Amino acid sequence: MSCAAEFELFLLAARDPALRRSTDRWLDALADFARQYTDDPDRVRAVVAAIDGLLLQALLTSRPPTATEFEAVLRTLLPQA
Repeated sequence: MSCAAEFELFLLAARDPALRRSTDRWLDALADFARQYTDDPDRVRAVVAAIDGLLLQALLTSRPPTATEFEAVLRTLLPQA
């Protein structure tokens, strides 16, 4: 899913609860990724939030996060990775 598509889906789901199943699947997929590296539910939630935040920054800023910056954040949150 592209950044723009993800956040368009989030905006649509905010107005139409019937679409929330799709957003739940996306967030569950991010959580499943994080659970490959940690079983700490707080850390999983932090990873999901960080990924969403970085993707939002990629859409809304003139200097989106680089792959290196993205990786550094994930390595900080998932030190075993």
